[in-house]
Amino acid sequence: MIYESKLMKTNITTRVAKTACFSIPFLIIISFIMFSCKSSESVRDIRASRGEDVAGRGFSYSKDKPKEAMVKPLFMQQLRRATIELPFQKGLDVRGTRTVSEEVTFTNAENITESVDREGKKVTSLNEVQQLSEVVVTAKSRFTPERNGRVKVDFLVRVPKELLSENFRMTLSPKLFHNDSIIPLKEVVLKGEAFLAKQKQDYAEYDNYMKSIVGNDKYDDVFFDRAGTDKDIRNRQNLYYEEYYREWSKQMEYEKWKTEKSKFDAAELAKLKGYRQRFYNEYVRKAREQVIRDMANGKDTVGLFAQYMKKFNKNAKALVLDDKNFEVSYMKMPAKFREAYEEGRSLDDIINNVLTESDSIEIAQNRYLFEAIAENEMKKERKGEVAKEMIPFPYEEGVRLDTIIDTGRDFVYLYKQDHPVTVGLKKLSLTMNGRVDAVDRSRYMMAPGDTISYFISSLSQLVDTSLIYKRTKLYRDAYNRLTTYVKFQPGQSAFGINYKDNKAQINNVLNTYRAFTEDGKFVVDSIVLRVTTALDGSYDKNYKLTEKRADAIKEYFVKSLSGEVNDANTVIKVEFGGEDWNTLANQIQQRNDIMNKTQILALLEGAIDPDDTEAKIKKDFADDYKVIRDSIYPLLNKATFEFNMHRPGMTEETALDVQERPNYEKGLKLLQDREYWKALEILSDYPDYNTALCLICMGYNAKAKEVLDGLPETGNTEYLRAILSIRSNKDNEAIDHLMRACELDPSKVYRAPLDPEIADLISKYSLQRRIEGLSTPIEDIEVADAN
Repeated sequence: MIYESKLMKTNITTRVAKTACFSIPFLIIISFIMFSCKSSESVRDIRASRGEDVAGRGFSYSKDKPKEAMVKPLFMQQLRRATIELPFQKGLDVRGTRTVSEEVTFTNAENITESVDREGKKVTSLNEVQQLSEVVVTAKSRFTPERNGRVKVDFLVRVPKELLSENFRMTLSPKLFHNDSIIPLKEVVLKGEAFLAKQKQDYAEYDNYMKSIVGNDKYDDVFFDRAGTDKDIRNRQNLYYEEYYREWSKQMEYEKWKTEKSKFDAAELAKLKGYRQRFYNEYVRKAREQVIRDMANGKDTVGLFAQYMKKFNKNAKALVLDDKNFEVSYMKMPAKFREAYEEGRSLDDIINNVLTESDSIEIAQNRYLFEAIAENEMKKERKGEVAKEMIPFPYEEGVRLDTIIDTGRDFVYLYKQDHPVTVGLKKLSLTMNGRVDAVDRSRYMMAPGDTISYFISSLSQLVDTSLIYKRTKLYRDAYNRLTTYVKFQPGQSAFGINYKDNKAQINNVLNTYRAFTEDGKFVVDSIVLRVTTALDGSYDKNYKLTEKRADAIKEYFVKSLSGEVNDANTVIKVEFGGEDWNTLANQIQQRNDIMNKTQILALLEGAIDPDDTEAKIKKDFADDYKVIRDSIYPLLNKATFEFNMHRPGMTEETALDVQERPNYEKGLKLLQDREYWKALEILSDYPDYNTALCLICMGYNAKAKEVLDGLPETGNTEYLRAILSIRSNKDNEAIDHLMRACELDPSKVYRAPLDPEIADLISKYSLQRRIEGLSTPIEDIEVADAN
């Protein structure tokens, strides 16, 4: 019996329909299932409960010995193997070693332009080299060059047809040796048709295996026992009803008994009350009749009525006239109703159970096909292991080549691979391993292939080590010319040291003089001072003006050097040139902002009267004249100092001075190791051939040309000029420099094929025969003494 004290009251109308279980949240069910399936004893317990044998069943397997391995012929073949070879090049062997070259390309490469100073001279100061945003070393494929700091490695993979089979997969694994590191390259995979078919079949079978695995979202559809669940729900509903009916029917019987008993007692009580009243009235009537008779007989009637009432009360004691006599008592009721009576229970206290969601979950949890679920979970857990079993030869990933081969002929493949080049790298080596897998899972490991070596060449190897020692040809007599722009008031000749920047201009001259004469390096024989002016004003006045200005400047220098130069007035000589028409013409020739340059230069060349010529330019070409007056005229007002000197104690006209350059050898080593910036930090103090070479390697083409322009013509410098001309798209000029380089240094004929820019030029214009005519046998080439 279910009582109020034990269960929560629930309205009978909240009974859940039969189909309520199918709306159970899936996550609640599946979480229970997963928990159940993870238990190693769940299936065993179920089988045991059914009387099944849950002990391990006997294991047996096929003991047939495999037939001969498919790779047996590879064990029996005559030393054939897959090999690697260098691609064929005319005049070179296809095996062994090769010298490979470097080609340099640049981001933001410097273009060659004519940079001039305000005197019209080219600027050659290395201090103007600015670091580019990026310097990238690259190379061409033919000579295994660097490209963006990488080397391309080309080789042929050759496999004899005797090693190929429809049932084989051959995997070739090249390896690159970089100093102490081994870098595996991407593999080359060769398959037969039968082997590929085997792979496809294995994947199809594994795909079927995976499709047989039921996903979590399909568990209800596949593993849920709906019929059994419906039956369990009906049984549970019947159980709840039967429990209710049992209690309800007992209570109804009790309530019926109480009702009928109450009716019976009420009727009995009414009968007793009526009988007592009738009995009472009979006594009252008898008393009245007696009183009437006694009164009629004259008898005393006092107390007569009381006597009858006394008799009535005596006789009425036997009658049950109190309602309490009809109350239900525990001992008087049937035993089966006593419990309900004792607890005071009514129909309202009969509580029914209903089928709740938790009941449905409980039922559903125990109505899944747990053996099938356990098997499905096992499949999911073993899918990785099964994949290895069912797919012994997975599809290859990350390979260079995966192809189906023709087993009737040799296989040849050109393998291209680039590799980063580090500082100081001189050599790369390459070898290759291989293995053969057959469809019967037999395997054959091939002997390693031969080793190919690549010796890396670059422009940086063109260094001239002879320049480690500075060889300077000294002349006994020397001179130096210094131009200053001393300022005067317009039309005036009086020199003022504090006027504008005159003090800085004059100090520059004095410092130059003292730099030559300090420590007795030179003895100044004379200082020639030459003063010129611009064209503003008349020609004759300007000529006289320069004479006066020259004397004024000389006077100042005589006073300034009187304590340092004996007879300074004689040493300092003056010249006065008037208007500087030569500098004017040179400056106009170099300008690009003078629109009528040709006509103006023609007027200057044919000038008879200078003042008329200037006036005509001013009138006919007013815009150009304004540019000339504002930009060029200030350059014509100048004072040039020429120092004529000799070296004291030197008797011969010339001598050779040999000095070792500090850190120069280290700079060359850095250049050869491609550490260009570090090399330039040292070489920039020595603007020579090696400095130009470093700049070319870095892409500073204009700076390199400026350095080369200051160097004598040699085979080395001409070779670099040829490269710069190629980079400037001046092929004809490049050819001239190349031919001249080979004439001056025949060894350049053998160097040319190793530098891709030169090699491309030779190929483009078919120059090979032409330069070979300039060559010298290698054994006759003289090697320069490094000392």
